[in-house]
Amino acid sequence: MRTDTNETNFTAGEALERHRFVKLTAAKTVSYADDGDDPIGITKAEAKSGANVPVWLLGAKCGTFTVVCDSAVAVNAELQCQDDGKVADNGGGPVIGIALQAGTADGSEIEMMSIPGSTGRRRATNTETLAADKTMATTDAELQFLDPGGSARNVDLPAEASSDGLVFHIFNTADAAEALTVRDDAGATTIIVLDQDQHGVVACNGTLWQGFIGAET
Repeated sequence: MRTDTNETNFTAGEALERHRFVKLTAAKTVSYADDGDDPIGITKAEAKSGANVPVWLLGAKCGTFTVVCDSAVAVNAELQCQDDGKVADNGGGPVIGIALQAGTADGSEIEMMSIPGSTGRRRATNTETLAADKTMATTDAELQFLDPGGSARNVDLPAEASSDGLVFHIFNTADAAEALTVRDDAGATTIIVLDQDQHGVVACNGTLWQGFIGAET
């Protein structure tokens, strides 16, 4: 069935409050999207488990929506999902909208501008000091500034089948001679090895990862 607007009905997989982000959990069934999830839409109304729930679909068009904050957010903050379908500016998933109003605390309702063309986009950068090997996700930032944190580390890329067209720029910001070994998701194939102050680019065509190393930074 074709949907000509950005609203359609689903079955609630659990009790749902209005203005919460949801993800698809079964055929035409939605539940709350949580931290790290890439949601499909926002509930227009509350619904009991098993009842019909109208959902505003993300990506269908650019628009503004009322959403519920998990914590305080500032105007113009890039918003991501948090648990129970709420939003915050420090989640682990893709950016799904821009805050048009400030949210003061957990439970605050604000107006959010959605990002057109997709359900979400990756954050631009991630700066991190590693305490262990790192496993990358398809929703991770394109620019990765990684300090190995005192020891050589492995950085394992997402599975090729789910990474078609994905590109990561990885910078080794170590303060000592600590390497980053960038591998495929199985950890069996080394794509590139980045020494201190080196950076590299890795890209996937859906079948394999390839990479190259740039000049020292």
